[in-house]
Amino acid sequence: MVEFLFTLAFGSLLGAGFYWWILQSQEHSDTVKSASGLVNWDYLEEPQSEGIIRLEDGGLLASYGYQGKDLNSAGEAQRAHLSEQLNTFFKGFENNYGFFFSMMRKPASGYPDGEHFPDPVTYSIDQERRRKNEQEGQHYRSEFYLSIVWRPGYRPNVEEFLIELEEIEDELEKVLYPTRLDGSEHLALLYRQMHGIDQPVTPPQHKEPINDLLANQDIQVLPIYRREKHPVKSALNIPDENIVIDGNQYIRTITITGYPNRTFNGVLNRLNQLKAEYRWTTRIFTMDRRIQEKKIKKARDIFRMARYSFWSIITGSMTEGEEKDDDVEEAYKDLHALSKMKDSSEALAKVGDRSTSFAVSTSTITLIHEDLDAINQNTREILSCLREAGFTGQVEKFQARKAWIGSLPGQAENNRKEFVSSYNIADMLPTWSMWTGRDQNPGKYMKGASAHFLAKTIGNEPFKKHRPAASGAGHSIIVGITGGGKSVYANFEIAQWRRHRNSQVYLFDVGYSGQLLCEAAGGEHYDIMNSNGFGFQPLRDMSPEALKTGKFYNQWVEDLFHLQNHGLNSKDKNKIGEALAMVSQEPPEARTLTQLSFHLQDRELKETIKLYTRDGNYGNILDASKDSIGDSSYQVFEIGDLVNEKDEIKIPIFMYLFHKIEQSLHRSCPTLIYVEEAWAAFQSEHFQARLKNWMATLRKHNGHVTLVTHSPEQINELNQPDVFLRNIPEYVFLPNKEIEEPSVRKSYERFSLNESQIQTISNITKQKEYYITTPDGSGAIDLELLPLSLGFIGEPSDLGIEQRKDKIKELKQTHGQRWPIAWLQFVGMEEEAEMLKQNYNNPKFNKSTTEVA
Repeated sequence: MVEFLFTLAFGSLLGAGFYWWILQSQEHSDTVKSASGLVNWDYLEEPQSEGIIRLEDGGLLASYGYQGKDLNSAGEAQRAHLSEQLNTFFKGFENNYGFFFSMMRKPASGYPDGEHFPDPVTYSIDQERRRKNEQEGQHYRSEFYLSIVWRPGYRPNVEEFLIELEEIEDELEKVLYPTRLDGSEHLALLYRQMHGIDQPVTPPQHKEPINDLLANQDIQVLPIYRREKHPVKSALNIPDENIVIDGNQYIRTITITGYPNRTFNGVLNRLNQLKAEYRWTTRIFTMDRRIQEKKIKKARDIFRMARYSFWSIITGSMTEGEEKDDDVEEAYKDLHALSKMKDSSEALAKVGDRSTSFAVSTSTITLIHEDLDAINQNTREILSCLREAGFTGQVEKFQARKAWIGSLPGQAENNRKEFVSSYNIADMLPTWSMWTGRDQNPGKYMKGASAHFLAKTIGNEPFKKHRPAASGAGHSIIVGITGGGKSVYANFEIAQWRRHRNSQVYLFDVGYSGQLLCEAAGGEHYDIMNSNGFGFQPLRDMSPEALKTGKFYNQWVEDLFHLQNHGLNSKDKNKIGEALAMVSQEPPEARTLTQLSFHLQDRELKETIKLYTRDGNYGNILDASKDSIGDSSYQVFEIGDLVNEKDEIKIPIFMYLFHKIEQSLHRSCPTLIYVEEAWAAFQSEHFQARLKNWMATLRKHNGHVTLVTHSPEQINELNQPDVFLRNIPEYVFLPNKEIEEPSVRKSYERFSLNESQIQTISNITKQKEYYITTPDGSGAIDLELLPLSLGFIGEPSDLGIEQRKDKIKELKQTHGQRWPIAWLQFVGMEEEAEMLKQNYNNPKFNKSTTEVA
């Protein structure tokens, strides 16, 4: 008996070795072949806008791009809930479906364009950031796709599939943000997944074959020998590996072959962070419950037979007929097999009560590169990443072509038939992502502009910020305690906004935090209520045509009466309208409130409006014969004193300034408007209603408002705060250690923040990191502020506000338009001053030639 068993074992070993040798030899070929015969894609169904592809085996294929959840913003309970939702999703499918989840790492696009900066200061700030970005080398980002295959056992039509997809989309939207690809997008995705080349693909005419169009590269499968390491293989001419060559690129596939005992949602998140280009695809074929139970029972039977080792069988045969020793029997038991038997029984119970399901799954990582050494390096990093997560990865050395083709959507080769729980699949899938922004601006009027600014995520991924972040309004709110960095963020955004062609910036500032950058960048700074000779002439542009076509002038003047509690009847309004018509006939410099009072044919009306004329308390500010507001594309209004004034003067000035801004708007001029700490003006219900309408108007003209507050409580004090917030899709949160206190936490709950997001806001770094939520995504970012930036948007000196204002005035008088260079020298930034000086000498900036000593 013993001899027979040894003979059987030796023969099996020889047979396995021979089979192994066949496997190593069967794929490789020196002959160049076409890849079109390897793929299962047939043609693009009509209508092509639906993006449905007919497969050669009769099935149908659709693909989606999707955005996963932000793992860094998700708490443990949220992650577990995501896996539960995916588990429920997979339980709903039987034999007819295949799902291909793909994460594609790709080089991030370059630094945003900077050719339209209109001044050397903001241009230099951007150049400093650009240089740092380029010194860091290539960055990478992830894209996510889901392809769905339907093979119902007959040749289905497109209409049936679309109905099925509609139901699937309803379920997917609970966990992901899917967008179905149209025909050209779908073809481009398949081409990129197969060849690693990102390029547009034009759909062919009506139902023409697409396999030649997509699989248009010649392929080879060649052996690789490392003879110095394997003398036996060298003698037998056995290769160490077969590798696919597609055109001029090498292709290697790594398959996940071993799984940890326990998984959790996001267990393979590190694959979303590696600095390499690759495609990770998890293929899932669902099956009905009866087949699942059959497979589990079969597996349990195999583990039952494997309870005893080969040597225990020999020992048992040698002691046959003898009294069994329980201790010896126990020693020879395979405890792993016993454990697996128990797991199989538990799995069978879960399938029976429908709490989970099982599917056949294959997970592969495909590397495509012209440099084999680069592939080898990336292979080592990926295998290391898998080991750290408790998985086992295997390079497909002798089934390389099948593994590569089998990982493509719609294919079925190289199915290793890993039978995996839908819970484990849900934990592994790339359903999480780090929000990194878009390559191009999605706004209707931004016309695909480059990013507003480039920053870093907390995971050190490049982050591209846009206004708007998604299609729709670009309005936002900044929430942060005093000293937390609100002004730093505001000034940084303003400096970077100047990259856009014809951009405009308006800042309502409190505390002179925006003065330095504004004046250094050639903007106009207005100290309202605190400057000699400063005044407004609100009626100056009121020509007869403007009065006839617009509502502002009548409404604004009527407000002057309402703010003094002077009610107006229809006769009063007619008298005001007649007076305004007469003023509109005057020359521009004569269109004043004093002149309006002169034309009013009513004593009470004259007496009420007197407050705003030269004979009243506010004539010096609202009854000027010329307007102090210029036409600069960068204007800052210091309103620190204004917000403490009475509504009777505060509201008219705000409404006039908003009107002036509205008049400057144009869809071709992206406009950023910051209102810092001006909530005192918003307490008026009259003003709030006007503000909401104004924000709606701004959106239509490519204008984007940011409101700044030191506490969410200020928002709660508004009339109908929820209605107000619905018009503002973006929130920027500064660090706040006090957010854990119950009263503070409650005020933040209005923004629908989860536990993990609240923890993040508590822990990020002041004046450096910010937490942003938008319809497009959420995440914490690091602005990575550099010295030259901080020289103008931070507090680089120990000077107080008045001292800083005096210093700016002194430098202007001494150095003219080049005074910002001297400012950097004054605060000890000699290297940055030299860089700025070089940019002042750039011919694109037509500045004064005054030199700095």
